[in-house]
Amino acid sequence: MQRFITFNIMNRSGGIAVKRSLIAGGTGMLAHMSTWVMKETEMTMVIGRNNKKLERLIPAGYRKAVRTEQMDYHDTERLQQAIQNFIHCYGAIDCVIAWVHGNAPKTIPAILNQLNNSQKESWRFFHIKGSSTNIDIIQKKIDVPKKCLYREVQLGFKMEGNFSRWLTHDEISSGVIDAIKNDRKKTIVGVLEPWEKRP
Repeated sequence: MQRFITFNIMNRSGGIAVKRSLIAGGTGMLAHMSTWVMKETEMTMVIGRNNKKLERLIPAGYRKAVRTEQMDYHDTERLQQAIQNFIHCYGAIDCVIAWVHGNAPKTIPAILNQLNNSQKESWRFFHIKGSSTNIDIIQKKIDVPKKCLYREVQLGFKMEGNFSRWLTHDEISSGVIDAIKNDRKKTIVGVLEPWEKRP
């Protein structure tokens, strides 16, 4: 039997219920996090290119609480239309979790602009930034609308003695879940320094 609950983001003023979420870039290394969000919200839209990966994410008994959109997020016109349709059908989006590769520079602005134009309510935007050969890309700031409560999650690496390694899928998902639950403005999963020691 499917249950409809909302998860709480804990901040200084107490818990904030999140009912509707949007996930972009959550079918690979963030799969565990995506499944967690689906279980904890009334309705989640997940965007991805591979329909089989999208369907595998959905936990048993939660099909009615998930809307999958098979698309390439480079197609910003189609992406914005999907967001608009979701808001029209289900109501305002409370939380966006997006891990978008650097080769799609128009995707994040398209999401932000569509939400800003489609809803009066504010929303949280958890922007996941993956490890890069250039730390300046990870630390680059973006322009966000006033109604957007922007949260940055930077993915680094792990130091184990004199050796370094990349984060595992579970470490990435757990780090993002922790950032969401605690509503931090900035979270670093693993370490970014010393940058020259990265794997």
